[in-house]
Amino acid sequence: MKVRRNIGILPGIALVVCLASLAAPEIASADVVTDFVPTADGFTRIFGGDFVDTTGTRLTVSQSGGNANSIIFEFDLGSIAAGSTLDSAELRLVHDGNISNVIGPSVPIEAFVYAGDGNIDIADFSATGLNSGNFSVPIATTSDGDLVTFDFTDLTGIQSVIDGADLLTIRLESNNFGVIDFASSENANFDGPVLRLETSAVPEPSGIGAAFLLCGLLLRRQRVS
Repeated sequence: MKVRRNIGILPGIALVVCLASLAAPEIASADVVTDFVPTADGFTRIFGGDFVDTTGTRLTVSQSGGNANSIIFEFDLGSIAAGSTLDSAELRLVHDGNISNVIGPSVPIEAFVYAGDGNIDIADFSATGLNSGNFSVPIATTSDGDLVTFDFTDLTGIQSVIDGADLLTIRLESNNFGVIDFASSENANFDGPVLRLETSAVPEPSGIGAAFLLCGLLLRRQRVS
């Protein structure tokens, strides 16, 4: 005579639930938008001797022949969750001061990114970086206090920092005789620089950890019953 083992109604239902949880589709995490303020900002030049300013209220990016100023930002991205994917990056600056270009109606700006060390020095003026965006700021319609945003078109450089070093450097350069000033972190009249990043976490199967634990306990109960 065969004896049928009865695992009971409740354990049976629980077993079905746990198996269904293991087969559940992945649930993507919602995008997270985070504003980062620089741990340091300033501008550098080498024309006429090495120069670094990290305490002024304005940041200058310009180019006139060999006389060029580059703006440097240092950011710590260590608070971004491991495994996150960068979906967008926007540098937000407020214009304050000069804006001109003797040969055109706008100021061209290029953004370079690379793994940083948290400090701004003269080496940042020419450090190798990845060109992550080319922008143009119109002169006629840009006034003091206006927000200027740069949406990065190449995210691979920032993503590599998120995946590894955590410390990011952004350098802004100009060319073709452009000059523009932005408010620094020390500016008392306007908001300082902000790097706005939108990230999403790696999707995970819904409740997979709890499901494995529940299934294991139920199967163990069946074996010892």
